Amino acid sequence: AVSKTRRSTHGISSAKANVDRIENVEVEPTQFVITTTKQGPVESLRIHIELVDLHDNRTLPPIELFGLFLVVARGRYTIPFLKPERWYGLQFTSANEVNGETNIHTENRLLRTASRQQGQIAPNQLYQVLMHRNLDGEESAERLYVTSKWTGQERVPNGELHVHVKVHCEASSTTEQMVLHANEDSITIEISVGLCVL
Repeated sequence: AVSKTRRSTHGISSAKANVDRIENVEVEPTQFVITTTKQGPVESLRIHIELVDLHDNRTLPPIELFGLFLVVARGRYTIPFLKPERWYGLQFTSANEVNGETNIHTENRLLRTASRQQGQIAPNQLYQVLMHRNLDGEESAERLYVTSKWTGQERVPNGELHVHVKVHCEASSTTEQMVLHANEDSITIEISVGLCVL
């Protein structure tokens, strides 16, 4: 029996991983077009694409690609029949077996189909994260404040913004996590860090 090794490619360069990765996603009103790298042989490559409609909380039928179809279509995948101005969660997984070793790479993206009339809103245009020492007009040398806020009325349905904050100073270090829910406008946390200099 041949032993097989399974390896996740998180933290491994694509040149060593022998699996395809997303290079770009074109966002149109009714479709996404995924462009990927072409790493490793096509014979044992498998592509799995899942899409979740976040408005309806519904998983669309998955796309499974392998074999002869990838000889022609590898590197460019179109997901049609989507609704304009709607948020989708995309999961792209590529798996390839090279020299008895199975390499798997998974990427998750938050995407919104474009409007038929106007430009696209990128996910990072929905929120703002600020680090400051001033709260309610009083500046503190020993406290640091981190504020997360939505920048407009546009929100991902049932969405959350997760922020991980790491602060390193000469004498201290701390890690905090904050979650901003779709029904909140902003949230501020206080971090006591001594005499840190921003």
